[in-house]
Amino acid sequence: MYKAAKNDYWKKYHLAYYYYDEGEYNKAIRVLQTSISPKKNINKEVYALTAKVYFDMKEFEKAQDYALKAIDIDSSHPEALIILGDIAQRNNDLKSAENYYKKAMSKDSTHNAQIRLAQVYEKLDNVKKAKELYSKVLKVSSKAYEAYYQMALLEKDREEAYLKKTIAINPNFKDGWIDLARLEINKESYEQALTYLGIAKYIDDSDYRYYYYLGLVLKNKGLVAEADKNFEKSLNLNPDYELAKEELKI
Repeated sequence: MYKAAKNDYWKKYHLAYYYYDEGEYNKAIRVLQTSISPKKNINKEVYALTAKVYFDMKEFEKAQDYALKAIDIDSSHPEALIILGDIAQRNNDLKSAENYYKKAMSKDSTHNAQIRLAQVYEKLDNVKKAKELYSKVLKVSSKAYEAYYQMALLEKDREEAYLKKTIAINPNFKDGWIDLARLEINKESYEQALTYLGIAKYIDDSDYRYYYYLGLVLKNKGLVAEADKNFEKSLNLNPDYELAKEELKI
């Protein structure tokens, strides 16, 4: 799309999106800063993408500012609304998050707004409504790996099947691999658990759950000192992780 675009501003936008997909966030931001044009239809996309990049960089105030800039141009911009919903959900403002996601659904072809809305309903203990939304998404999209993942967590009798479906669609989805490792640990299948954890580490070696589950494997292999090191690493990455605290008797 970068090579095919005739407008220089669109070329920069697509290049920035490429860097974003590659996880090169600083490069994406630098290109986006040169992508502002005299045309609002381009700028709203630039602002929305900038918001996404800053959100993934955990610079939430900047993400919110740019999402609002996109909304000022197009009040129903789905990606900008989803970012605002994500920020509201992160701040535990579930009512605002619900409103943003509902507004985004009318133009969201990715079904991300529906999936996020279902997550809000889970937090509100309305599991029935959450399942209904996930099911609706899966009826119209066989590629919605996040919906399969959430259904896996809600339907324990089909958990493994849903998790395997999740990673079949998106092999880079680390949460699926980590939860498959958890299931193997529960079955005392530690070598298979290590295989799944190895893939998760390759995708992201800074996930606190990886170190916790690796600690469980090592503990069950009798390597208590090594297990404790991993529990400590898990806790360093997430000081509020209660399972790691329990293992370390904190």
